[in-house]
Amino acid sequence: KNLTFKTNAGFDYLLANFNEFQASYIEGALPVPPNQAFQSKSTNANFLAEHTLTFNKDFGLNHHFVVLAGYTSQINTNEIVDARSMDHLTTTLTTVNAGSSIDRQANGARYENSYESYLGRINYSFADKYLIAANIRRDGSSVFSAENKYAVFPSFSAGWRLSREKFIQKIAFINDLKLRGSWGQTGFDGNLGGTEYATIGSGFLYNFGGTVVGGMTANVIPNPSLKWETVSQTDFGIDLSVLNNRLSVTADYFIKRYTDMITQKPVPIYAGISNTQADIMISQSINSATVVNKGFEFAVNYNNRTGSLNYDLGFNLTTFSNKIVKLDDYISGGYLYNTPQG
Repeated sequence: KNLTFKTNAGFDYLLANFNEFQASYIEGALPVPPNQAFQSKSTNANFLAEHTLTFNKDFGLNHHFVVLAGYTSQINTNEIVDARSMDHLTTTLTTVNAGSSIDRQANGARYENSYESYLGRINYSFADKYLIAANIRRDGSSVFSAENKYAVFPSFSAGWRLSREKFIQKIAFINDLKLRGSWGQTGFDGNLGGTEYATIGSGFLYNFGGTVVGGMTANVIPNPSLKWETVSQTDFGIDLSVLNNRLSVTADYFIKRYTDMITQKPVPIYAGISNTQADIMISQSINSATVVNKGFEFAVNYNNRTGSLNYDLGFNLTTFSNKIVKLDDYISGGYLYNTPQG
């Protein structure tokens, strides 16, 4: 009876269609744009499964344990197809196939990323006075290469409910008083998608001996050394409730440090790489920055009742500082043009 197994599963599916038609118009001496149509269809499928096993047990009158072990998995797939055409003979037929086949364009892409996590948590309280919690999780992301796919992120917290102590209980107007502190790490993969793979794009032109020919070029540069961005946070706080819980005060001081932040390093023009047929330069994902945030949060809330009127009054104060303590140099690049002349 002390063991509880729980499974949650969810599936989200999104289908989006977009249709646009721009009719030709005349505006002064400006060039007359042609009729043109654009259509796109995109789908997003997301599946999430969570499995947890919880052990909940009291030992004697004062010792309470909660132990949890879990496993989660998630996969997200995005697909998009779009097409464009111009020179429609009429504004009545607005589909892509009604335009000229000479300048008709079509594009498509598919992105997939997945996550896997193993997690554990232990909570212990003694007489609801001393509170301790420890967490650990091992997260995996398909964004990274096999060498750096998984990382471990621990966290710890402790609390002391002084209002349970006899020397505080002698103070009649104090209803609750707790000191707390915590330290923990979480990981972030940058929402990068499938950056561990190199891809090649087609439709690029090049001049060979005066003859323009089609070709292909790399349009994604993977980084096998890319790893998880880590966020470490330390927090110290106090919670106080007085006057029959009508007045509450909360104060926190925190330090949050981002290490191995995932940033983008531009690829120079002489590498001959572009992610489209336009003049857009690509970049490579790297771990290059460290940022530290510090701050103080203070909140006061008062609630009371006068006759049939309930009212709440609140006051908040926050201080925040942000400092970049490390940022690697990046390579400046230019633009890569792909013209009919190659």
